[in-house]
Amino acid sequence: YVVATAVSAADLLLAYKAYPEAFGDDTNIPESGNGVPDVLDEVRGQLNWLFKMQNPENGGVYHKVTCRNFPGFIMPQDERDELVVCPETTTATGDFVAIMSLGSEIFKEIDPKLSTKCLEAAMKAWTYLESTPSAVVRNPEGIVTGEYRDDDDTDERLWAALELYKVTGHENILNKALELNKSSDKMRWVYGWQNVGMYALEELLEVFKGKDGFDEYQKQMEDRAKYIYDRARSDGYAIGDDRNIFYWGSNMAVLSNGINLCAAYEINQDERYLKYAKEQVNYCFGKNPMNMSYVTGYGSVAPIHPHHRISFACGSVIPGMLAGGPNGQKEDNVAKAKLVSMPPAKSYIDDTESYSTNEVDIYWNSKLVYAMARTHMAPKA
Repeated sequence: YVVATAVSAADLLLAYKAYPEAFGDDTNIPESGNGVPDVLDEVRGQLNWLFKMQNPENGGVYHKVTCRNFPGFIMPQDERDELVVCPETTTATGDFVAIMSLGSEIFKEIDPKLSTKCLEAAMKAWTYLESTPSAVVRNPEGIVTGEYRDDDDTDERLWAALELYKVTGHENILNKALELNKSSDKMRWVYGWQNVGMYALEELLEVFKGKDGFDEYQKQMEDRAKYIYDRARSDGYAIGDDRNIFYWGSNMAVLSNGINLCAAYEINQDERYLKYAKEQVNYCFGKNPMNMSYVTGYGSVAPIHPHHRISFACGSVIPGMLAGGPNGQKEDNVAKAKLVSMPPAKSYIDDTESYSTNEVDIYWNSKLVYAMARTHMAPKA
């Protein structure tokens, strides 16, 4: 899934950018010891896969490549069904431009050849975007894997334009970004896969730092952070949103709020924002209505039956994975049967078949890494 991969890779690159000292070269992967932080080696693997998802003819990016249906609980190498490449979409292409531009920036000194390849791919995809009207995803007939539907590509185009401008300096690209920003009525307050607007807003702040327009973007960031803060300080578990947060992947929403608070803290040095940013991480590690850590292998009570094919096939849970968390909509048969009387905040069950509460996902895990990296900052003395 291109949109899922792009935001996950972005989270990891931004986490590295925020706190490079946290990432070593000794995590026992094949590339360990090569002089490059292992997290960047992992992102390099994702970038190399993303290159394959770009149509070499027109620069557009295919939305996903999957089997027609989900596999059984088997190891990846045992999944042998035919893979189907789904059509290009402008949401996937926009995210591709953004992550390739960011990759070009981060790898410029570490791997100049990869950096150049990323930029060339981003430029080709940008040309496609500029000439292609909105082309959103719909699962082709016979494909039932995750659709990752998104009917508005404005935020993806905006993020793409800003990241590409940062590495090229082309004023026409910046002008396009400003045009997109002016035409968008989206509230930019999510670091998600469907709404990537907050990534774009952070780039607007970076691009306009010390220039006219910065105050406007700063106010947008701080207004959202104040909304989160006001709710967090009146919540028993200090999470910064209303009860509507408990949807599929609610833990990602909690962590997104934490990153937002960090961004505001970096602007105004208000220590209260950093304090409550850390509380969003604390929630995921046990300060929650379930009184458990949602991260496998961490805490005295943590998931041991996640909806995760590799863990199931291995017969033991892989440590370090963030479960999706409470989902008040109870969107699988186990949740519907066993959580029928539970309020949204406790609509979670540690059951392999409860994919709507106990699934693990790369862009939830990457959000945890990013939130932990951003909250390492010490309060201003």
